[in-house]
Amino acid sequence: MKSATAQRARRRWVRDCLASFAVYGVMIFGGVAMVDAGSPLALRVVAALAPVVPIGYFAWAMVVFSRSWDELQRRILLESFLVAGCAVALGSFGWGWLSLGAGAPELHAIWILPAFLGASGVAGWLVSRRYR
Repeated sequence: MKSATAQRARRRWVRDCLASFAVYGVMIFGGVAMVDAGSPLALRVVAALAPVVPIGYFAWAMVVFSRSWDELQRRILLESFLVAGCAVALGSFGWGWLSLGAGAPELHAIWILPAFLGASGVAGWLVSRRYR
């Protein structure tokens, strides 16, 4: 059975994730509406950068939640982030060279974070299997 501290940490994690993704969704739709409405440049810059704030909060919440984990869980997360970081870095580096030399479409930087999060999930699953 999980301890009361672990249960509180998990509840806080869920609450923080839901809040950050809800605010992110609102900011995405609001930002698109501002750009489509032909707002002034300064307002479009703010609208374009606004979604970074709730994702930053999500990252901070992940750090806080990870403090409730044991050493093995932290090691698995670290290894999965290392594997994912290397995979995304090498993949985007290779894609950049393909776009320069072989006519592949350009990769917009906005896709790096989702690629990293997806790769982290896959890597986490693979790494955790090693410790079973």
